[in-house]
Amino acid sequence: MGTPESKKTSKNCVDALGCLAKWMPNLYDNLESYLGNELEVCLNWYGTSAWKKKRLYLRSGSPSRRSASKDLSIIIHELVHGLVKANSDERNHDYERQGVEEHFCDIFGLAARHHKGKKDWLFGGSVYFDEDGVRDFEVPEKSKDDPLLDDLPGQLGRRYEQIARHPFPHFVARVLNHLFFLTARYAKEEKIDGIFALWDKCFRDYVFTSKRELRDFIENLRKNSEHYEHAINKACNEIGIPRDWS
Repeated sequence: MGTPESKKTSKNCVDALGCLAKWMPNLYDNLESYLGNELEVCLNWYGTSAWKKKRLYLRSGSPSRRSASKDLSIIIHELVHGLVKANSDERNHDYERQGVEEHFCDIFGLAARHHKGKKDWLFGGSVYFDEDGVRDFEVPEKSKDDPLLDDLPGQLGRRYEQIARHPFPHFVARVLNHLFFLTARYAKEEKIDGIFALWDKCFRDYVFTSKRELRDFIENLRKNSEHYEHAINKACNEIGIPRDWS
């Protein structure tokens, strides 16, 4: 793929594309075809980082934060949005579907941080000067992803049953990110590669199906859990996800 003009942005984008090409070659090939072998990267001076119309927009820096072009996890996150669009004609209109997609994008962003030796639980952890992340997997209420969620009471991001009261995609992502963190904690493994692999399998199923509601994701996660079943059940119970959907 073509590289962007900025050298600093270019290096991180090349690293991000390399990660995706290694992790999911088939989906990545479709992304290349979708883009026509040309990746256009734009620094966004007035809004947030985003994937729009085959372009990667990265938010520029400010007095409180660095440019998103310096954070590999954010670049990966936005490129995964591109992967979804390149591999599926299905559009995610409602907040649940958008939230599940946001969550998957965060997962691969976090995987990139771990791949680079940053063993923390922060998506976008290299952006803010105070070292907080854009979304915090361990402590969701510390996330800085959406001003609409700033006034929610503490601990609310941990509770699944609050989703219907706060129908925002980023709130759904916060809750599911915390589910990932809890699953990894209860699995008690030194490395979380197996947890990433489980979510990766669910992501591929998500891309190639029209069943993308929150309930579909949780059921698919449980179906593929194998030896992580106990950890997932404990994590689901802690944030209030029901065992029986009927």
